[in-house]
Amino acid sequence: MIRFYLRMSLLLLWPAMAAVAQSGAALAVGDTTLANLVVEKAEKFYKAAQYDSSYFYDEKAAAFYEKLATRLHTPRLWEKYIACCNLLGDIARRKNDPNNAIAYLNKALDWGRIKLGEKHREVAQTFHFLGTVYIDEPDKGLAFFDKALAIRLLLFGENHVEVGKPYNNLGVLYKARGDYDNAVKFFNKSVAIKIKTSGENSLEVARTYNNLADLYRLMGDLDQALKYQIQSFELKQKILGDDHPEVGGGHINTGNVYLERGDFLLALENYQKAFAFTQRRFGESSPEAAFIASNVGFAYSSCV
Repeated sequence: MIRFYLRMSLLLLWPAMAAVAQSGAALAVGDTTLANLVVEKAEKFYKAAQYDSSYFYDEKAAAFYEKLATRLHTPRLWEKYIACCNLLGDIARRKNDPNNAIAYLNKALDWGRIKLGEKHREVAQTFHFLGTVYIDEPDKGLAFFDKALAIRLLLFGENHVEVGKPYNNLGVLYKARGDYDNAVKFFNKSVAIKIKTSGENSLEVARTYNNLADLYRLMGDLDQALKYQIQSFELKQKILGDDHPEVGGGHINTGNVYLERGDFLLALENYQKAFAFTQRRFGESSPEAAFIASNVGFAYSSCV
């Protein structure tokens, strides 16, 4: 039913978009207003973690921008097309479709180098997203994040939110390699930049706190892990609300820390909240709900 309404709303927009595409005068001034509206819808659904809907709109916008850019040859239109490809690549990654993610991101990289040049923010974004695709292959991921970081440092300098993101992901990769000292260093650099540029109560700060919590859990420092996990969860809940997947995941992560501390009742309480969220979001018979149910069962058996 949701897909039906999405398609109907796009059908209402698309004839007008087609008319713009056929109008030479509109093309001459780069009139992409309607395409921009479609992108806004895609980004809205992306931020709400509604990735099927986001993919649907962004794919249509990408096709429209590609047609305009090919006819007009203006860098701004190519930039918009490449940004759509970047978003499609990241959505595909989040939907566990790495092959599609790599295909879109390679397309973005090829066109970005040709139309925008190597030292452009969208090219840096492509390298960043490629790094996230290869997050489980630390050497590959590290190479992409290093490229993203080098471009962003050149464009923005050290104290910019776009620099804080690669530092965070470098921390993730060093953690995966077991190099915890470097992981702590990069996570702390990321947090410092994000607080300076976005304030203490930002989503990006919350995400790096979550990574620090997991790192300290792996290092066996459960007090530090719990401190950062609670800070991360409270910030995400405040910013995103109770019905966002990152908040549901925060209940699981908090439960994991309590479980390792031997605080089984608190672990059970958090797993039960995660289970209730997963049932609402994915349904009672979903694999996600089944996975959380096993955590609930283990914590409950540890309490008795």
